Amino acid sequence: MPIRGTYQLHVKVIPEIAGAFEPFEQTLTFSVPENPIKYRNLAILAAILLLAGFGGGWVISGRQIVEPGEIAPQRVRLLLSGATIVAILTLLTVNISAEKASTQAHLIHSHTTAPAFQKSGGLQVRLSGDSNATVGQTTTQIIQVTDAATGKPVNDAILNIRAIALEDNQLVFAYQTTPDLEGKFNWQAQFFDGAPHQVVVEVLPQASSTRQFQPLQVARRVEVEGIEPPLSRRLISLGYFTSIFISGLAAGLLLRPKQLLNQSC
Repeated sequence: MPIRGTYQLHVKVIPEIAGAFEPFEQTLTFSVPENPIKYRNLAILAAILLLAGFGGGWVISGRQIVEPGEIAPQRVRLLLSGATIVAILTLLTVNISAEKASTQAHLIHSHTTAPAFQKSGGLQVRLSGDSNATVGQTTTQIIQVTDAATGKPVNDAILNIRAIALEDNQLVFAYQTTPDLEGKFNWQAQFFDGAPHQVVVEVLPQASSTRQFQPLQVARRVEVEGIEPPLSRRLISLGYFTSIFISGLAAGLLLRPKQLLNQSC
């Protein structure tokens, strides 16, 4: 599952032949906790902000001399200059990253991945569908198995379907099924990470089938575009981080209370 929260898996079963059995449905509800790594990263960031604010408050509140013609002591001016440089570099980094992300998204949407084919053991397997996706939106994938000689559909096979996140080579979806009477199976899937994924389908013979063959595997790449969080969430996060920095600054000022001394020639 993508993020923390409560999820529901809703399944409805209906017969292929009308009247074979009464349709029924079932809902499974489960909760997903937050990823512990996010708490660690938040603690590291909060500690950096707190220490930066504390150090700034400690420097500002120290015993310092204001030279004639200066509006602030040298250490305060150096501190403010350093903070300004860091802010400029941060803005440049954010803007360059946003530009790269926009360019990459354009390239993703202009790129089309051809269907994947595999032919062996008298079978022909074709994997097609959407090659571009957006986080949280469904994409359609289609697998078709046919007889390589006659072109007739093959439905006495097993399909092992997997989706793998290529960024960390992690399995994000797995399912086993069989083709329908037309030798096809299609499904809709969502991706929750803005990174390339690979859809892999392995075709195996059924143990009870007269058609036996060596397992086949087809795969195709799906480019996934991430989405930005809402502006309101970003502003709330900015407010939290700013308050942490200000708390550190206030602690530095209070723990080292000293007055600025003016010195004239």
